Amino acid sequence: MIRRGGLVRDAILAVTAVFAAGCASPREGTPIARVGDAILTIEAARADMDTTSPGFNDRLGRYMAGWVNAELLYQEALRRGIGGGEEFQAKMARVRRQLVNQELLDLLVYGRDTVFSDDAMRAYFENHPDEFTLAEDHLRLRLMTFRGRESARRFAAAVNAKKSWQAAADSIGADSAASAEVVSSTPQTWFTRATLYPVELWKIASPLVPGEVSFPFKTDAGYTVLQYVSFAPAGKTGEFDLAREDVRDRMHIERGRAKLETLLGTLRERYGVEMMTNDASPQEGTHAYDAH
Repeated sequence: MIRRGGLVRDAILAVTAVFAAGCASPREGTPIARVGDAILTIEAARADMDTTSPGFNDRLGRYMAGWVNAELLYQEALRRGIGGGEEFQAKMARVRRQLVNQELLDLLVYGRDTVFSDDAMRAYFENHPDEFTLAEDHLRLRLMTFRGRESARRFAAAVNAKKSWQAAADSIGADSAASAEVVSSTPQTWFTRATLYPVELWKIASPLVPGEVSFPFKTDAGYTVLQYVSFAPAGKTGEFDLAREDVRDRMHIERGRAKLETLLGTLRERYGVEMMTNDASPQEGTHAYDAH
């Protein structure tokens, strides 16, 4: 069954290729597609695409197909006289106004050029604890994977004997033969069920107590040993490190709101604002900002 909504959505998305790629003439680049007199060049396509990611040729084929579809629709719309009337021009003016406003806000308000210090973010976190409750359980673990079971067993025993994961890891680092047995080492890190792989690790780690080391267990990469560090349950406020990115995002949002209010106040003074009621009588002391 063909989903009409999917076809319409794809067509709308494809229209953006027309505005992005334009209608360059063959002399302005190397043509790779044509619809009537409209030409798509490889240079225009490259300028509008991410050329650093793998699979560019596959994506280029999809881009060309989207451009062709969009150009077909565009030329048919022009043939039918769509786009020239006053109503359409009014719509275009509204869209242009919104885009121009957004460019101004991105430039003056929403830019993320502000760098918040760790102390500032920690203070914000401590002052808003209820805003950073965890959506899922988190386990903080240390892991090390070895090529052989015996190497993993010796490491686990060394951690227990030295009462320190780091001391046992340093001993391995000082021994070239022991270091050669290490496949990977993960320092103290927070995990959720979705980010801890393989999934069996969560079941192995959950019954442990802080500081306890697991037995070596077989994984695709080798034999893994983990140490349980701490647990942060869902529904509770976690440690600052778990909320760091959310804190930074919220501080940027609040800074943006403050900058917007300051900007609007300046613009009210610069341009003057008057709001009218339905009977067109001016209301003193009123201000307004139309974002559309």
